[in-house]
Amino acid sequence: MSHESQDDLDALLFSLPLEEAPADLRGSILAATVYRPAPAFSPIDVGIIGAFAAIMLWFAVYLLTGHGGATLHWLSNAIGVGLQTLENPSTFIWIALGGAVTAWLAFIGNFMPLSRGVARQ
Repeated sequence: MSHESQDDLDALLFSLPLEEAPADLRGSILAATVYRPAPAFSPIDVGIIGAFAAIMLWFAVYLLTGHGGATLHWLSNAIGVGLQTLENPSTFIWIALGGAVTAWLAFIGNFMPLSRGVARQ
């Protein structure tokens, strides 16, 4: 198969005069890509904030529609049970033990990287 006709067509296309690019084309491309400022919130942050706001709005409507007494009674009972749990000394021992193990693992993790191929920053 001969490509001579395509070679002629290519020669004609390359001989056409091209329009000049705008003077600020490179700057606008860089401003839209490399130098673009980072967004204030990531999509996950927006989702978490939106979910929290939706729950708070639902709770406010729930309280304002007359269910506040039962809910506040349940909430005060839940807080009372939580405070009774914290009165037990063994709870504080387990919390302290968990905190100590967490701190120890974090300390050891600084000296023993998880992977040899990943550089610490």
